[in-house]
Amino acid sequence: MIRLFYYIILLFLFFGLLSDSFAESLSVPLPMHDNLKCSDCHLMDRYGKAKKDLRKDFNINSYCMNCHAGVMTHPVGVKLASKSVVFILRGLPLGKGDTVTCLTCHNIHQKEIEPYLLRKPPQELLDEMDFELNIYSSLCIACHNANFFSYNPHTESAKNCIYCHIAFVKNKIRKDKRLKSFLDQYSCTPCHAEVKCVKQHGYNPFEDPKIRKKALAEGIDVSSGSGCILCHQHHLQSKDAKNLKDYYLPFAWESRSVNPHWKELFCLCCHKSDPSPEKAPLKDNDFNKLCERCHDNKFARADIHPVGIKPKKVKVPHYMPLQNGELTCETCHNSLLQCFLSKHAQKYNRNFLRREGLPRYKFCFLCHEAKAYQRLNPHVGQIDEKGNIVEEKCLLCHSSLPDVKHVKGISSVKFMRADPDECCKGCHPGYEKYHPAGYTHVGVKPKGKLLKAIKESPDRIGIAMPLYNGKIICASCHNPHDPRLSRYWAPGSMLFSPHKLRLPSTLQTCVACHVDKSFKPGEGKRYR
Repeated sequence: MIRLFYYIILLFLFFGLLSDSFAESLSVPLPMHDNLKCSDCHLMDRYGKAKKDLRKDFNINSYCMNCHAGVMTHPVGVKLASKSVVFILRGLPLGKGDTVTCLTCHNIHQKEIEPYLLRKPPQELLDEMDFELNIYSSLCIACHNANFFSYNPHTESAKNCIYCHIAFVKNKIRKDKRLKSFLDQYSCTPCHAEVKCVKQHGYNPFEDPKIRKKALAEGIDVSSGSGCILCHQHHLQSKDAKNLKDYYLPFAWESRSVNPHWKELFCLCCHKSDPSPEKAPLKDNDFNKLCERCHDNKFARADIHPVGIKPKKVKVPHYMPLQNGELTCETCHNSLLQCFLSKHAQKYNRNFLRREGLPRYKFCFLCHEAKAYQRLNPHVGQIDEKGNIVEEKCLLCHSSLPDVKHVKGISSVKFMRADPDECCKGCHPGYEKYHPAGYTHVGVKPKGKLLKAIKESPDRIGIAMPLYNGKIICASCHNPHDPRLSRYWAPGSMLFSPHKLRLPSTLQTCVACHVDKSFKPGEGKRYR
């Protein structure tokens, strides 16, 4: 009896939440569907509001095909043979007689808009699976079990063509080369969920104009810009495990836009031939020229420390080698760590420094005198032992001493440069592009929902994310000041090491502006 009572309560909770969520969803604007009326699909009450029930004469599949005919080739109207555990956990809806409909995979009433209005899997499901899942693959295995991913559309078989193309290939003559537009650039995603090289900066060799020009001269079409098939063979499985096209690696080894670090395939970006413990010839014996080929701040981040000079008034440790008595990139970095592909170094020492685990400023102290360095560091010693503000620290960035008791936002203070970010770039170069999360934020003027979220951040999360002349600057996400100073103009504003973020984690910093993004369970509940 107790167990029965328990199940009844769960059912009530489930249907109660379901109806509430449905009622809320009807009020959500429909992207690209805003010309549709609720009465087209739903029964209406006497007050003119949509009910949960659909019209009796309504057929969702026919209704969708009015606009999407010839696009979505996945069958609809077929009966689902059996419901998998994943299907039940997803709570995917079916039509009459347990048939698959357009709404089985798509939901036009979404609060957080997903690609193609696909139904997003719950995070709990993603966490439980022992293989990589995303919004596409989690829908596939709901009806097709996990063995679905053992199917390989790259093998030589005519029936494999319709995985990506609308029509079969007959007699090696394509009657229709069009891709299924519902897949488009996501054709590869269901099986290759973990691969994001297309959008990640550092894998596409044709971002280098010289390589792009050379490829076009050789008759290779790179006009598509990005996409898996730019670099990968997709029709027939090649001998290479990654299905790379023959021209990819030679171009990648020569390109300045490819990031070779910690990647075994890209050894020849720096070496003349495949390196071995006995022999590893470099393309250039001058370490600095070899590194600056990419690290010139056009294709990769440039460092602030000078190289090619003989150190003076500093004591360089014996384990930090010089080349002909001069500083090189290898003085601080040990590239051999990535050659051995040490998992420990790859995780804890991504920049393959010769001393791991040290903050940036402490690494500098290996050669430089700590006291002298701290005098030039605007982030250290802003307040003295008596709690007074150290004026000389302020004047490293500000043209005049701000009155902290009367500061009314970042626009009320004056800087040494017209662009406040110039004060940061002197010591932190290379973050002007693709930062953070591979996207250029600095200098961008947020609009619409983003701008509204930023303006509301003090009241919504208790922390200000300041803009300067309407633009995002370094100080929008990072707090360059001692946290004790912030109490004057930004109550609740915090300072978190090692990156001096205003919020405890990168994820929470993102959500401060991108309120439509969600947290993982248990993360950032305070800032929802």
